[in-house]
Amino acid sequence: PVVHPWYVLWALAPAMLRGVWPWLVFASLCPLSYLALAEYDVRGWQEVWWIPWIEHPALWLSLLVWWARSTPPSPG
Repeated sequence: PVVHPWYVLWALAPAMLRGVWPWLVFASLCPLSYLALAEYDVRGWQEVWWIPWIEHPALWLSLLVWWARSTPPSPG
């Protein structure tokens, strides 16, 4: 499946209002997918191999940090 940068725009404003900054991280990294167009030729293009290695860990790490900060400490 392909996630074009404009697909995440619908969630950007509510995320900013609610302070869910992992969406901001994800939305700001999605335009990296356009780097594939730099390699475009008549036969098509190849996805840049390192982009998922930046986008996915950054998203999961930001989600983990956000979840850890928003989870109240357990009593006891």
